[in-house]
Amino acid sequence: MISPTYLLMYRQLYNTYRKRYRSVIKKELDKQCRKILNGEKPDEEGLKNAIRKLHNGCGMQMAKYAYKKVKSDAGIKDDLTPEQRWAIVIKMLLENSLSKLTGDITQTTKYQMQKILVKGMTEGWSITDMMKEIEKLGINSYRAELIARTETSRAANQGAMLGAVSTGLMTVKEWISITDDRTRRIPRDNYDHLHMDGKTTPIDEPFTVPGLRTIDIMEFPGDPNGSAGNVCNCRCTIGFEVVRDGTGKPVPIQGALKGPAGTLWNLWNNTLFLQLQSLINEALPG
Repeated sequence: MISPTYLLMYRQLYNTYRKRYRSVIKKELDKQCRKILNGEKPDEEGLKNAIRKLHNGCGMQMAKYAYKKVKSDAGIKDDLTPEQRWAIVIKMLLENSLSKLTGDITQTTKYQMQKILVKGMTEGWSITDMMKEIEKLGINSYRAELIARTETSRAANQGAMLGAVSTGLMTVKEWISITDDRTRRIPRDNYDHLHMDGKTTPIDEPFTVPGLRTIDIMEFPGDPNGSAGNVCNCRCTIGFEVVRDGTGKPVPIQGALKGPAGTLWNLWNNTLFLQLQSLINEALPG
């Protein structure tokens, strides 16, 4: 059972990054809107850099916390943390999906601006009038909050997976839900995170997340492979328990792990790859 302290730490981290980056992301969405309304091509670099900084900051903090928690539970004193290597892996994982993520966001912006443009041209609005309409409707405020929540959850939980794997110890991961009246549940909702609370699985096995219409296979809360109804606005997190042998000693990771945990473990142990990636990392923005 994961301690209440762990959940409290996650909630504080989640709320800090969600609040910090929703305003940053909203500014970038506003910039995209102005460019589209002016007939210009919207720029995605500012949005990419905001998401990079969110993932690096939030992912690194969660990796460090999970790493120290697993080591402490195993009775292993380790004052040093491999933060530089975490930063390389976190950035690499994000860059693989970042262009698609910001591309999808931009397409949604274009779609929403088309409707505003039609209305504005019909009623003779200026660009300033159209931007005021966007602000009045709260379009970018809502989207910025949604993106910040979703990406904070993804960054934190993926970072936690990295931190746990990098200890070199076998762990069991536990789905931890924030249980209140907002928690997704059946029959009220199509998805159920209330009954996911406390579910466990080996670190390299996915969670099976049931719903009324779908069953999602997810590595962690916020896993982008899940349905939007399971991922968007999710506040859940994961914790880790050390696997012990018959004598009570922590069990080290031996051989290959499966799935995304296996990918993280392979990257973590590929020193040459990380050295090469470090050079690439320096050349990447953010």
